[in-house]
Amino acid sequence: MGLNTKTSAGKVLLLAVIATFVLSFIVYANFKITEIQGPLAKVVEKIILGFQIKHCETFKFLHENQHELSALVSKSIVSNLTKAAELKCPADINSITTALAEAIATTAFVTAVLGTLLFWRKRLSYVMLGVAALLFFGVAPYELIIEHMELGLILFLISMMVIVEYLSENGVLEWITVRLIKLSKFRPIPFVIILAFLSWLMAALVDEVTSIVFVTKIVISIAGLLAVEPIPLIIYSVMATNIGSAATMIGNPIGIYIALQSGKSFEHFIEWATPGSLLALLALIPIGAIWLRKHGLFNALKKVSSIDTSKSLDEWNIFEGVDSSKVKAYIARKKPFFVSWLAGNIEDPRTPLTPEEEKLIASYLKKFTEGWIFFITVILLIAFHTLIASALNAFLDLLYSIGGVHSIHATITPDAVLIFTPIIIAAIVMLKHEEPRKLIEHGVEWWTLVFFMFLFAIASALSYTGVTDKLAFALVQSTGGLTLGATIILAIMIAIISAIISAFLDNMPVVVALSPVVKTLIEIGLPGGDMLWWALLYGATMGGNMTMIGSTANIVALGILEKEGYREVKFMEWFKIGIIVVTITLGLALAQLILHGLLVYS
Repeated sequence: MGLNTKTSAGKVLLLAVIATFVLSFIVYANFKITEIQGPLAKVVEKIILGFQIKHCETFKFLHENQHELSALVSKSIVSNLTKAAELKCPADINSITTALAEAIATTAFVTAVLGTLLFWRKRLSYVMLGVAALLFFGVAPYELIIEHMELGLILFLISMMVIVEYLSENGVLEWITVRLIKLSKFRPIPFVIILAFLSWLMAALVDEVTSIVFVTKIVISIAGLLAVEPIPLIIYSVMATNIGSAATMIGNPIGIYIALQSGKSFEHFIEWATPGSLLALLALIPIGAIWLRKHGLFNALKKVSSIDTSKSLDEWNIFEGVDSSKVKAYIARKKPFFVSWLAGNIEDPRTPLTPEEEKLIASYLKKFTEGWIFFITVILLIAFHTLIASALNAFLDLLYSIGGVHSIHATITPDAVLIFTPIIIAAIVMLKHEEPRKLIEHGVEWWTLVFFMFLFAIASALSYTGVTDKLAFALVQSTGGLTLGATIILAIMIAIISAIISAFLDNMPVVVALSPVVKTLIEIGLPGGDMLWWALLYGATMGGNMTMIGSTANIVALGILEKEGYREVKFMEWFKIGIIVVTITLGLALAQLILHGLLVYS
């Protein structure tokens, strides 16, 4: 970015910050949540009560512990104390000072988002300054800022990044990628289906960024084999990857964020998110097939399907310094446990092996097998974290009841198991690794994680100051009240808004901004309000397919293409197919979500 461009962008940011503060202050000062009669009366009561609970510790304590206190003193005393605390609570959601705090919080968030958009490489500075502004203007207390940096989510992501780096080093992910691609035998329709399913599955089980790195590299190799341009294939793979990242809680950082904010388990994601994601994938495949056919892929595949591609694309060519024929020879002769099962009926290529080569291959295959074990273990532990938490608590109840005297022990929550099982696996992985420091240095995206922490802190101020309360009330007002029909309308609105914004901005700020609104809508009693979480997930992930900058996976894939010397992808080239894909896939996913919601909540 040149000096003049930077100056212009800086002026735009400054004007936007000033305009945001002035306009938001005027809007918040004039937007009143007052007690009214009718269907929204309870909504107003719950919003005002929730705001007071957030700001008055004594009132919060009395309100949240009414039942326990009633066992010690009479209910009338507890009720009188609660009412007295409520009357003395200075928090007023409709006051001018609250409007000022809301305007500052909104300005801090908009500054962070626009700063990220205009000065991508310096985005961390803007979120840090935003948090500092919240603190020193007295908008949010220090304890709240630290608490809402979501350390649990950050620890989970660090652990998963370490595990994925280990899998990458030991060839597990590359092996899966090549093996699945070869199943198509380069026949057009099977190839298109398997490439989409591979991208979808890898994103769902690992994460979108790691999966697209491997898929992109393999696709570039295949494009060279087919003598076609890789760009259409890459775009198709990225779109399947973004759709797959919505299938499970570990496919995308926003999945984990939503899980921790909503209390949803892996099973909930399988029930609510996976069907819509899979339906979207099934819609993508025919669209992609027609589009890729126009780019000459089918003709190229027909030409190469009759050629032996085993040498140019070999799943055992994954170990540095060892030819794949020697690896196959070792597997055919030694038949190592698990690896020989993965390899299937592998023929001995009759390649001679020295004792040193046998020792080296045995070492590689041992690490390869261990990688598979860690991969399967962490997926299973995450998938069954709720059951594991229940089993652990039952065991602790039994353990601390020895001798007939029950001792109090800390309850292990499902969230604790979800976060700490990857930590345990990552710790074991680092114990097995010769240089564990490399796993941390190369595998963990520290820049992104620190950015997330400060972004989460800024977003917490939107809830604390009452911005999300007012937005939630406005949304409920616009839909006519607390009905299932209103929930469906809100789900569609949230999905569309998050999809459009995610097309031009990283999806995490979008989800972080809208999550408190969703929580408020659920807290005030919106029927079937949990549907909003899934609508937000679908919109934020699938909306990234609209443009070339819509998700991290898009940017990573384009970066690899650029590094390999391919031409620059044009914005409209991506957008023309992207808008079609997003409209159809998101529409089908939402239709499935609404149908599911009607069956459950009607």
